[in-house]
Amino acid sequence: MLEKERTEKQEYADALEANRRELKSTSEELEKTVRTKSELQTKLSDCEKAVLDMTSVNKDLEATIEETCEKLINLASIYQTKEAEMDKYKAELRSAVIAANKNAETAISKYESSRNEAKSLRKELENARAELKEFQAHRAEVQRLRKNAPTSYINQLRNDPRVQAQPHKNRYGKENSFTGR
Repeated sequence: MLEKERTEKQEYADALEANRRELKSTSEELEKTVRTKSELQTKLSDCEKAVLDMTSVNKDLEATIEETCEKLINLASIYQTKEAEMDKYKAELRSAVIAANKNAETAISKYESSRNEAKSLRKELENARAELKEFQAHRAEVQRLRKNAPTSYINQLRNDPRVQAQPHKNRYGKENSFTGR
């Protein structure tokens, strides 16, 4: 029995030693698990802090995006207003250019007609000067004839086609208002 007790005792001791080793390994595993748990809790709290920070950053970003969108909307409306003004100014400028072109064309046509009229007036002036020279030459000749032969002068005047060709001017002006009728 003693042997049996010893064997049992040895078995118990071995079982106790195995249990102790198992308990030790289990407690090591438990310590590892506790350390892992605390690490995970630390990581979790860090992640929660990061999530809170990200949430506040997200809210700030949303507010910034909303402000930016408002600014963009305001800029778009200002741009549309300015674009409409530019279109209006362009239309006014086009009409002003068209009116200026019409005025320029009118001025050019008036200039051309004045130029043509000036040409015709120059020609008339040249003709009038030629007639005046001819008339002055005729008058000088008449004066010469008048001095030399008064009777032949009168006869020559009657026969001279230049004197007969000139029309007589009516004398109904202010100075000649009395016609004697």
